[in-house]
Order: sequence, then C-alpha cells, then structure tokens
Amino acid sequence: MRGRTTANKILSGKKNVLPLVTVTGKILILAGLCFFIFCRPLYARASLEMTEDVPLYTTWTLCITSFDTSGLSPAKRIMGNLITRNMVDELSSLDARVRSPEETMYYTEYAWNQARLEAGQALKKKRDERDALFFSGDTEWNYKNKVKKIDNEIKTLEAKYELQESGFPLVAGNPNFALAQQNLSGTFPPVPMDGMEYSFCKEQKIDGFLTGTISEYYGRVYAAIRLYTLYSRSYVYEDFILFSVEDQQLAVSGLASRLKAVLSGIEPSAIIVKAEPEDALILLNNTYAGRGNSGERDHSPGTVDVEVFADDHRNKKFQVDLVSGELAEVFINLQPIMYEAFDLDTAGGLAASVYLGSTFMGKTPITLNIVPDQHEYITMENERGETISFVYNGSTPSATIALVPPKDNGKTLEDYRKSFYGAYGRFWITLPLAVIINGVATASVDAYNYSGNADTYDSAVTARNVAIGSIVVAGGFLVETLIRMGIYLYKSNSEDVTTIK
Repeated sequence: MRGRTTANKILSGKKNVLPLVTVTGKILILAGLCFFIFCRPLYARASLEMTEDVPLYTTWTLCITSFDTSGLSPAKRIMGNLITRNMVDELSSLDARVRSPEETMYYTEYAWNQARLEAGQALKKKRDERDALFFSGDTEWNYKNKVKKIDNEIKTLEAKYELQESGFPLVAGNPNFALAQQNLSGTFPPVPMDGMEYSFCKEQKIDGFLTGTISEYYGRVYAAIRLYTLYSRSYVYEDFILFSVEDQQLAVSGLASRLKAVLSGIEPSAIIVKAEPEDALILLNNTYAGRGNSGERDHSPGTVDVEVFADDHRNKKFQVDLVSGELAEVFINLQPIMYEAFDLDTAGGLAASVYLGSTFMGKTPITLNIVPDQHEYITMENERGETISFVYNGSTPSATIALVPPKDNGKTLEDYRKSFYGAYGRFWITLPLAVIINGVATASVDAYNYSGNADTYDSAVTARNVAIGSIVVAGGFLVETLIRMGIYLYKSNSEDVTTIK
C-alpha cells in the first residue's frame, strides 16, 4: 500500500510538470513567429543595405569602329585596318580610368533609375499576384495561407523599393579599362549613323567608341580620330596627325599616347627642355623635339627619356618622371669637350696616310685632336704599302712611328682591298647582263614552243646556251667576290696592332 501511494505521488508529480512544459513551448513558438513576422522586413532591409556597398559599373569598355578610308587610293586602303589594329595594341596597355564628377553622376542616376524601375516592377507583379488569388478558387484555409505568404513578400519588396528611393547606389570611381571583345578578336564594326551613336553604345553594351578617317594629303597620310562617350551623348575628343607611310608606327604611337591620356581620365603632364648650346639636338622618347628649346610638350604622366646632343660637347641621357597636371622644366648645360693635341709623324720620312677609326684625317706630319681618356684606333699607311695600327690612349703629346713592311710577297692590305672591290664590281656588271640575256633567251624559247617554227629552233637553242653561260659567269664572279672578301677581312684583322703608352 505504501509503495502504491508513492508511485501515485510520483505520477501525479509528472502530470503537474507537463502543462508547464507545454505552456513554455507555446510561448517560445509564439515569440519566434512574432520575430519572424515583424523583424523579417527589417532583416531584408539590412541585407539590402549591405549589398549596396558593392560598387557598380566596375569596367569601362571602349569599342574601336572601322576607320573611313574612302579618301585613300584602293592600293592603300589596307592602311585603315593596319591603323585600327595598331590602336588595339597600343590601348591594350591601359588598365584603369578615373571617372569625372559628371560621368559619375550619370552612372549613379542611371543605376538609381534602373534599381527603382526593377524594384517597382517586382512590387507591382507581386501585388497583381495577390489580387489574382481572389479568383483562384482555393479553400478559405489555403487562400489565407497564400495571402499571408505573399503579404510578407510584399513587405520585403516594399522595403527594397523604399531603400532604392532613399539612397543612391555606389558607382566605381576608378573602373577597369577594357576594349570590346570583338576588337580583341580583330573585328571592327561599322560607324553608326549620325544620331544613332547612343543607341549603338546601348546595343553593343559599351561606354564609348572610337572612330576615324584616313585620307591622302599631298603625298602624305592624314589621320583624324573622334571619341564618343555614353555619359556625355556626344563626341568629347578629336585629334589628327599628318605622317608619311614610313613613319606610320611612330605616328600611331603618338596619336595613341594622347588618346590614352584622355581615356585614363588623368590630367596630362607637360615638359620643357632647354639646352645649351643653343643648337643642341633634343630627343624625347627617341623623337625629335627641337634644338636648344623643345617648347612645351604634352605627355602622359610617367617616365620620359631625354637625350641631348651637340658637336664638341659631351652628350647627356637621362629620365624625367612626369606628374599628372604638372609642367616639368629641365635645363641642360652640356659640358664642352677639351681636346688634346697629338703630333704624329713617320720615322722614315715618307709621308703616310692617317686614319682615325675609318675616317681619313690627312698625311703625316699631322696633329690630331683627341678626346682625353678616350681610346682612339689609328691606322697609318704609306705608298710602299707599309702599314701600322695602334690604339692611342692620350698618354703622350707626340709620337714618331716606324711603319711595318708589307707581308705575303709584297702584297699590302690595299692590294687585298682592291682585289675584293674588283671582284665585287665584276659580279655586279655580269649579274644584270645575265638577267637580261636570260629574259631574251626565255622569250626565244617561248616563241619556238608556241609557234613550232623549225627556223627559230637554232636561235632558241643558241639563246638558251648563252643564257646558261652568262649565269655560270655571274656565279663564278660571285664565288670570287666571296672568297676575296673573306681573304680581305682575314688580312685586315690579322695586322699587328700596338698601343702607344
């Protein structure tokens, strides 16, 4: 009896605990539902605000259209395709662009309007879907569940629409620069007609395009380019250049460098080089820039190579770093070269010709002006064929040199040189004659083959044999020229070379 009473008490205790657990669970479930219903829009709005930190329009795309070459002769119209391809190569090195405030405002407003339009359309579609439920014919319980679900989705879309209304999206201030994929594939679309430029940009999904014309101008080539941008809905940049066909690559590089400064959005820099003496030659990036004064030269920010040359002065070569929007002024005063006199004569009394490097300077006795601390190669040769070569290092003001008698059975270096020149001249005389004779022989043989006239057979055979003989003679002279050239080079390099100390 006592055991049963204890068990009943335990059971009765369990019955008292269950209602408490059930009530607590209901409270937790109800709290969770309230949080889900009332806080979900806030969570959705917070998630939307987090996504707004991601910048839009991170790439600025340019398309190069085909250039108008109607002003060129048919034989030169291929130049338009070459210039556009060179433009692709030049502009491929551009990485980024800095947006101006006007461009940033355009893309910001465009993105804001697009976001509002998309959010409004999504909200309208969801509201129409809720209204359509009234005619779905569902049971009351199913209808209420669907309405409740769609109402929650409508609250989320309303929060999204309010967020788009209240704030502007973030637009990348320094987007990446890229060329249209079709340009990278070697394709250049035709230029849009006037008034269709904006539609062309929208259809091609680009931010701007480059067009140009190429024509002839008094034997030279005239190239003009124009840049259209989507944000301005107009042409914002024009440039032109006049060049010869041989300078095409250099001209396109100069045109592209100025265009890159515009496309990058960075203010161009400038440089002025002033040099002494006044006739000093100035080169900027291996391009002629003037004498004494280069004048103000626009250049994209970065490093520019400067070279200054002048007669009887030491040349200078250096680099200047140009900063965006700034003018760099460079003043160069070249140092004059102080020559040293070197008196040269022969020991035997017989005058000798003197060569400084490969330049004939005169005959002994002679005074040479030598740059100090600079080794000079000097060659002397007299009428008897006696020669000597040496390197002068500026250590003595005068010298009397004894020439070396000729070697190889009295043959001098001049004899080998004349032998080579003679063989060279004979080859170039016989070669055109062989070409002419071969052409005449070919015509004679073709005449016999087409006519079949037996009277012309002998003349055709004779002409053919003469042509073969002329080719053999020209070939023999070619072999002789190569052999004598090899002997001359060997002998000229095997001469004794001494150094005066």
